[in-house]
Amino acid sequence: MDAEPQARDRTPDRRATFSESENTGIRTTLDGSARIALKTLPAFDRFVFIEKDAAGCASLEGLRSEFPHHKDRIRIIQDDANAALQRLGEWNNKSNRAVLFLDPYGMDVEWQTIEVIAATKAIDLWVLIPLEPSRSQDRDQHRQLSPEGPALMAQNSSIEWTEATWNPVTGCTKISAGCKHCYAERMALRLRAIGQPNYRNGFELTLQPQMLDVPLRWKKSRTIFVNSMSDLFHDDVPEEFILRVFDVMRRASQHRLQVLTKRASRLSRLDAVIDWPRNVWMGVSVEDDRQRSRIDSLRESSAHVRFLSLEPLLGPLHRLDLANIDWVIGGGESGPGSRPMQAAWVTDLRDQCISACVPFFFKHWGGRNKKRAGRVLEGRLWSQMPNQRGRSTPSIVGA
Repeated sequence: MDAEPQARDRTPDRRATFSESENTGIRTTLDGSARIALKTLPAFDRFVFIEKDAAGCASLEGLRSEFPHHKDRIRIIQDDANAALQRLGEWNNKSNRAVLFLDPYGMDVEWQTIEVIAATKAIDLWVLIPLEPSRSQDRDQHRQLSPEGPALMAQNSSIEWTEATWNPVTGCTKISAGCKHCYAERMALRLRAIGQPNYRNGFELTLQPQMLDVPLRWKKSRTIFVNSMSDLFHDDVPEEFILRVFDVMRRASQHRLQVLTKRASRLSRLDAVIDWPRNVWMGVSVEDDRQRSRIDSLRESSAHVRFLSLEPLLGPLHRLDLANIDWVIGGGESGPGSRPMQAAWVTDLRDQCISACVPFFFKHWGGRNKKRAGRVLEGRLWSQMPNQRGRSTPSIVGA
């Protein structure tokens, strides 16, 4: 999490606040936002650096000698960034103002942190989203921009079991217990708040026809989660539009496209009219025992690769029928209000998959901070994937 000043303020006390996660190297701060802030003119009155790691704080001390004219204005705090920022409730907004920059790639920014910052009514918040491609990113993604800007493009994804997301539909409605703390709803409302055009309707279901050709622009093969922010088989998505999406997926044969639905009954109704491409992986979400019927609907479909997303796992799923199922994902619920998952539920799923020779992928334990909880299950990672060609050559890829 980084911060750097951009806007100037007319009040007497201007501050630049910085912080960085223990998960990023201090070089990012020194070569990036902190040094830029210290070089900005006119200068801020004070600079605050928040760094959890003791070695990182020691490195930040070097800024005093590098910028001697600011040495008395620099304050370095060793603390967790979220915790420190959430203590800003007593900020004196009558005489002090600040610019805070958050880098979501550097740490998990808790929503409570954003709420506390907003409540001060004195801190300008900017979010750093670098558009410059990294070595691990496909440069085509950054060159192929839509007329409305890069935010409309499909994006590299932090979801553990995919590589990118593509949303020709946005918005949804809740139909079962797994929807209670929907991450897509929270994200859609945030995107609307910052003026992202595709989310002008918030989380109301909205077709995005301007997004249809996005996978065709990506030449490099990748695994793409289709409609991470919606459900393609929602009753309000016209059949004609669903078939257009499948036509694009068929033409984007260089990719593997993962479609996930909770509307298994509509999947069944449309199965006969869909010309199923071999590069489409069809899945259903099942969060507890009450939704087992979705698995039967998937099994009866004509999809070439069928998978189960058993997340957020809200209860045990004993004795699953995994016949004609090619992949199983399991994981806990993450984010605010997340409901706990018992280890026995996960190990039982893994053991069922091993017995049925079905690849198993453990996404994470969930919780408020999913990265901290991790995804290690009994001493190892489970990142198995189905063979890309589906059941024609059953095998397990990954470990």
